[in-house]
Amino acid sequence: MKKALRFIALVLAGVLCAAAFAGCGGSENGVRDGDNSLLGRWVSVDDPQEQIVFNADLTGEYAGESFTYAFGEGGTFRLTTVDAQFVYSYKVEGDTLTLRDEVYGDELTFYRDGSEPPSEGELTGTWANSDDENDVIAFNADGTGYNNNVPFTYVLYGSNGMTVSIEIADDIEYTYRIYGDTLVLHDEFYGDDVVYYRRG
Repeated sequence: MKKALRFIALVLAGVLCAAAFAGCGGSENGVRDGDNSLLGRWVSVDDPQEQIVFNADLTGEYAGESFTYAFGEGGTFRLTTVDAQFVYSYKVEGDTLTLRDEVYGDELTFYRDGSEPPSEGELTGTWANSDDENDVIAFNADGTGYNNNVPFTYVLYGSNGMTVSIEIADDIEYTYRIYGDTLVLHDEFYGDDVVYYRRG
């Protein structure tokens, strides 16, 4: 629900986003020929109660808030509510939709209503940081691993939870999500997200 509140509250960011879309291409009504991949109802992978709907008439609804939308260039669209405007880039892969807030960089992942949620995939293996390929983390099946040659042990618990112990440091707690060959580690203390891709 935190993301839903942010969605409604970021009025000033929306004004900046609107300016960024001035002069964007596309047809008069904002629909690009054949681009209907967004249409329908999508369910958040993090909270099934959080859903977004895109209608063919360029209207929709998210977290109880109505909006209109218009496509921009490069896989983006402008979303307009009563109070604000937002710019998202989007990617549809099968029944999975990823939205990225172009101002704050937040990513939201949804699956098409009526389909199965995306599978989590396997954590074990070697992963490289999407921003720095020299930052490598590996998880072994025996509960050991390393991050940039620093060894650690880890324990999985609950739904996508992880406690990592690094040498003599206190336990560090993460949650994680895996989408295909992408791993997102979320630091539960600092709130940071780090995105990795599977190496090899």
